Amino acid sequence: MRVTELTVIKNLIENINKTRERLNETQLKIATGKNINTVSDDPYVANSVMNLRSMINRNERFQKNINDSIDFLTATGDAVDNFINTLTDVKSLLVEIANPARQPDYQTYANRLNELFKQLLDSVNTRFRGKYIFNGTKTDVKPFDYNENTDFLSVDLSNGVIEFEVNDGVYEKVNFTVEELFGGREIFDLILQIKNLLRNGTRPSDSLLQRFNEIFEFIVSQASNVGALMNRFLLLQKQIEKQNTILREILSIRQDTDMAQQAINLQRDRLILESAYAVAGRIVQKTIIDYLR
Repeated sequence: MRVTELTVIKNLIENINKTRERLNETQLKIATGKNINTVSDDPYVANSVMNLRSMINRNERFQKNINDSIDFLTATGDAVDNFINTLTDVKSLLVEIANPARQPDYQTYANRLNELFKQLLDSVNTRFRGKYIFNGTKTDVKPFDYNENTDFLSVDLSNGVIEFEVNDGVYEKVNFTVEELFGGREIFDLILQIKNLLRNGTRPSDSLLQRFNEIFEFIVSQASNVGALMNRFLLLQKQIEKQNTILREILSIRQDTDMAQQAINLQRDRLILESAYAVAGRIVQKTIIDYLR
C-alpha cells in the first residue's frame, strides 16, 4: 500500500516537472518568437536553420558588394556624361574654327578651349569616396596633372582591374580605365596641340581635326559599355534580393513560432499544472499516521 502511494506521488511529481518544463519552453518560444532556441530542441531543424542563416548572411555580403558596385558605376557614368558633354562643346568649337573667317578670333577660341580642356581633366580625375575611379588599381594616384603655367600635362595611368565578388567564387569587373573609355591621353594631347596652334594664330590642319573626330566617336561608343555593365549589376541586385526573400521565407517557416498556437499551449499547460498542484496538495496532506492505520 505504501509503495503504491509513493509511486503515485513520484509519478505526479514527474508529471508536474514535465509540465513545468513544457510551460517554460512555451514561454521561451513566445518571448523569442522562435520555435528553435537551442540545437537540442530539434537537431535536424536547428542545422537547417543555421544553414539558412549562413546563406542569407553570405547573400547579404554579396548584396553589399553589388550595391557598392552600382554606386561606383553611377559615379563613373556621371563622370563620363560630363566628359562627353564637354567634349561635344569642344567639337562645336572646332567646327566654328574650321571657318577661315574666324581667324581673328583664334585667341578667344584658344582661351575657351583651355577652359574646356580643364573641365575634361576634372571629369577624368573624378574621385568617388576618395578614390580616383578611372585609374585602375592606382586609386590613390591622380591620372592627369596639368601645369597651366608650363602647359605641361603629366600622366600616371593604370590599367588594373577592380573586381567585386557577387557570388561564390564569381567576380565581376566594376571599373573602366582611361585607356578603355577615352583611348588614353591622345585626346588631351590633341586638344593641347590645337589650342597652341590657335594661340599662334594658326588654323589646325584638317587631319588634326579629323583625328579629333575619330577619337570623339570612339569615346561616345565606349560610353555605352558603362550603361551595359550597370544593367548587369542591377540584374544581379534583383536576383540576390529575390534569393534572400525566398530564403527568409523558408527560415521563417522553419524557426518562427505560431504565436496564436503557443498562447493556446500556454493556457493549456497552466491549467494542467494548476490541476496537478491541486491533486498533489490533497495527496501530500496524508500523514504517517494514515499509513499506520
